Amino acid sequence: MDGWRDDLRAAAPAVLGSWIVARLLTALGWIVARGDLVGGGRRPAGLGDALVSFDATFYRAIAQWGYPRCSPDDFACVEVRRFFPLYPAAGRALDVVTPLGAGTSLLVVANLAALVAGFAVWRLMSGLGRGPDVASRAVWLLVLFPASSILPFAYAEALGIGLTAVALGAVGRRRLVPAGAAGVLSGLLRPTGILLAVVPVVAAVQEWRGRAASATDAERPRPAWLGWALVAGAPAAGVAAFHLFLGVAVDDAGAPLRVQGKLRAGFREPFGRLLGAVWRTLTEDFRDAYNLAFALGFLALVLLAGTRLRRVVPVPWTVMAGVGLVVALSANNIDSLGRYGLAVYPAWLAALTILTTWRRWAYPVVLVASGLGYVWMTVVTMRGVLIP
Repeated sequence: MDGWRDDLRAAAPAVLGSWIVARLLTALGWIVARGDLVGGGRRPAGLGDALVSFDATFYRAIAQWGYPRCSPDDFACVEVRRFFPLYPAAGRALDVVTPLGAGTSLLVVANLAALVAGFAVWRLMSGLGRGPDVASRAVWLLVLFPASSILPFAYAEALGIGLTAVALGAVGRRRLVPAGAAGVLSGLLRPTGILLAVVPVVAAVQEWRGRAASATDAERPRPAWLGWALVAGAPAAGVAAFHLFLGVAVDDAGAPLRVQGKLRAGFREPFGRLLGAVWRTLTEDFRDAYNLAFALGFLALVLLAGTRLRRVVPVPWTVMAGVGLVVALSANNIDSLGRYGLAVYPAWLAALTILTTWRRWAYPVVLVASGLGYVWMTVVTMRGVLIP
């Protein structure tokens, strides 16, 4: 318990400071979006309405009314079923006990989750053994990362970041029960939660190889295969539970897969899809430049984590980030790629944090550039120019 209190005291300046600054930048982005400095799209109304937009409207509908019964051919209705239940259920629970309303309750949950996630990220990064200052830098870099402009919105990403940090930290400390619990909740939060299954699988292989190299056949202890298998299956259990629920509640267990398949528009070869994004940016739609920039940035940082920094960044983190990036780029539609990158942030965040420690000027320059990108992403999102 003393360790938790010590960590809270050490993390508080970075966690609270970055959380407050991010919300001030969100307000600044809203002010700019309402003005005439940026063309295209439409001006947002009130700040609260702007923060409960796009996918947030689906979460609000689920929090208010649950999952609707309708014909499988009614795509506008069935689309609601691709949104997983953990986040709207938390918003509904708060709405029941307060007079806030569903939309405001979801905003409260998301923003409180972002605060808790900041602390979870600090503890995760401090486990790299590079000191509390580096962990604090990681929190600032994540919170002010341009794609993190979605965290103050009524979206599930803040909960996802916190659960990922808890799961990875628990796996690293071989605490399989909390790792499995975080995995199940991640599977109930978003379909991308299933990417967490990669981490215990890689960790188990590393453990087996380490034991194989350090013991004879007669002395070698048996790996904890059952425990690792249960942790690896936990995210899938969460995903399956939601599908089973839909089967019972609305007689449409396959809706999430069916709708996501339609929105992804099939599967593409990732390298070709990346080249396609370059071509589209140059010839058709400059808005793809946002997704292209995120893709190239994530790719560079993951490669750095797996090469020069492989002795610092845990291998399971890097493998999960690589798999997540390949899955994201294999879709014909790569909108929201920056936001999807938040689902596999630990490897690239660790690489970015350590990269900014190599030169004294690098960290403040990257942080200021990220903050400007954060405001700009807020502006184009609130004006509807970019799908978050």
